[in-house]
Formats: sequence, structure tokens, C-alpha cells
Amino acid sequence: MLSCGEPSGDLYAGALTRELRALDPGARVSGLGGPAFAAAGGVVLEDYRGLAVTGLTEAIAKVPRSYATIRRFARLARAERPDALIVIDFPDFNFPLARRVKRLGIPVVYYISPQIWAWRAGRLKTIREIADRVLVIFPFEEPIYRDGGVPVEFVGHPLIDLATPSAPREPFLRAHGLSPDAPAVAILPGSRPNEVRRILPDLIGAAELIRGRVPAAQFVVARAPNLDDHLFDGARCAPGPPSLARTRARPSRIRDTRAESVSMEIASRATASGVNSPWTSPGTIFSPAMSFTMPTVPPLTSRRPIRYVSGESR
Repeated sequence: MLSCGEPSGDLYAGALTRELRALDPGARVSGLGGPAFAAAGGVVLEDYRGLAVTGLTEAIAKVPRSYATIRRFARLARAERPDALIVIDFPDFNFPLARRVKRLGIPVVYYISPQIWAWRAGRLKTIREIADRVLVIFPFEEPIYRDGGVPVEFVGHPLIDLATPSAPREPFLRAHGLSPDAPAVAILPGSRPNEVRRILPDLIGAAELIRGRVPAAQFVVARAPNLDDHLFDGARCAPGPPSLARTRARPSRIRDTRAESVSMEIASRATASGVNSPWTSPGTIFSPAMSFTMPTVPPLTSRRPIRYVSGESR
């Protein structure tokens, strides 16, 4: 049994399922997932897109459905006795699910655990209680869990392998109506509606300012397929609109990357294929973007002034 949420978790679930089925073609992996999980041969018992939220209002509205799904999965685990439950990030859902399944004597593996080193370090205690093993993607995480008494193994970041360029720089840019001789910037606003709604207008405004000083500058916006078209109206209507990279072709000047089904792959392929710099929300794509050794700019927004010094607010 497997449980993931958000496009990034679905991408990891798909990659993991492909590897498991390559090792054992008879393996059955089922649970909470999405299109990438299903494409890899996973059985989607519930689509994560009905549960993923951002913001308190959305979270409150989804509480009844989330807990109904947790209870359903716990009943399935009791009846079917899977060899293990693999949970991928998504702690607000996976913590209570893992706790219930572990009580049944079923091993729980936490793959890509919450970033306790960045915030809410107290969750280490919960993870120690619910997980039989934690698989971490950054080497510095391993001693944190080991010192906390949690069985842990460093397995590497999956996006380093998944973020492969779809084409060399020149063909990629020409395919989107852009010039390979001019600077190109990837705008990666994330996969959460509230996040995109909050930061994309500022990024488009910054793009217009830059084009005022560097007229040749070009911009490619990566769009997650789970997001509504109206969230990107500002990118379409801006003077000298950027190219909007997405998974389905659309009329006018919006281009199609022909990438896979989630924004991380769109974004990483766009980044690897030859843009000069990505502007990326501080999320899943940030690490692979940095791995391409490009100047990477994370937009930080706040309703009140905060001064950030060495990763700490003061």
C-alpha cells in the first residue's frame, strides 16, 4: 500500500512503483496517488487531487473527506494485510494513516519525510513512533534521524535522475517560438493554486521590468496540469507575453512542452534544456534546478516585512 499527495509525491510514487515492478513484475502497489502513479502501474484507490490543499480554508473544507479516506485505507489494510505501507511526505494525511496502519502490525516506510530540519522539528517524535524506516533524500538528514533514534537510510534525490532534458537548448527554445541567441528565464510558480495565485503576478511584473531593460529577454512559464487556465491569464495578457509551457497544446502563443504529466517534469526539463536562469517557488523543483548549476531565484513574499539572514528570520 502506498500513500502520496501533491504532484511531487505522485511523481516520486510513479518512479518508485516502476522500480518495484521492475524488481518484481508481480508486485501490486495500490493506494492514494495520481496520474504518474497510475501510469507506472499503480492502482489508484483514491486520487490525491481530491485531498491536496493549501491554506487553512481549503484544509478545513477537506477534513471530512481526508479522515474518511484514512479510515477506508485503514480498513483495507486490516482486510488485505499489505507487506508494507509506504508514505511519501504529505504529513497531515500520512501521519494519522501511518499511525493506524502500524497498530495493525504492518511495517511503515516513510519515503521522503517532512523537512524537520527546516521547521517543526518536534515531528521527529511522531515519525519515530509511526515509521519502521525512513528513507531520506539529502545526506545531512541521515544523522538527524539516526541521532533521534529512527532507523534511516539515505537513498538520494529522485529528481536528479528524473530531471533529464527533453531536448538540447536550441531545439527546445525554437519549439516554443523563442530565440536561442537571447537570454531565457524559466518561471516556475509551483503546483498549488494558492501559491500560483500569490506569486505569479509578481513574477510576471518582474519579467516586464526586466524586459524594459533587457528587451531581448524571454520567459517560459511552467504550468502544472492540475491548475485551472484562469490562474495564468496574467501571463497570457502581459505585454510581450511569456511562453506558457504545459502538457496540452493551446491556441495563440501558448506553447506545448510535450513533457510528462506533472509540473516538476515540465519545469525540470525546461530548466535542463537550456534556460539561463529559473525563478522557482521554494519547493520540490528547487533542488534539481540548483543541481544544473544555474543562478536560481526563489521568490519570497510576505504580508509583513521579514529580513532573512542565512536562512533565519529576524
